[in-house]
Amino acid sequence: MRCYMNLKKIKKQLERERKAINRELKRFTKRDGKLKNDYDTIFPDLGTASDANAIEVTIYSDTLPVEYNLETRLLAINKALERIKNKTFGFCTNCKKPIEEKRLEIVPEIELCLICKQKNAR
Repeated sequence: MRCYMNLKKIKKQLERERKAINRELKRFTKRDGKLKNDYDTIFPDLGTASDANAIEVTIYSDTLPVEYNLETRLLAINKALERIKNKTFGFCTNCKKPIEEKRLEIVPEIELCLICKQKNAR
């Protein structure tokens, strides 16, 4: 494992972010009982009037992409914390070379080095 002077700081940052995402998800979702780490957006209930129904659909469709983005970020954070635990944090999951420390400080859940990220973008 690479020796990062800021590994404890990065771990705390990831744990704080995980808690914040979980709090946000609890505001408008419920956990899916069948799929691990999956959430389902709660359909709002504003009443039975037709304008209320239209607003419910709008709110629901607006929160679906937020749920997806938060779930995706949460998954990446959990993977990063697992890599810290397994002492593989800081290495590209593709080429296994070290990821630039500044890159990890900015986006600690990053899995790929810059070269592999650029190759995947093509």
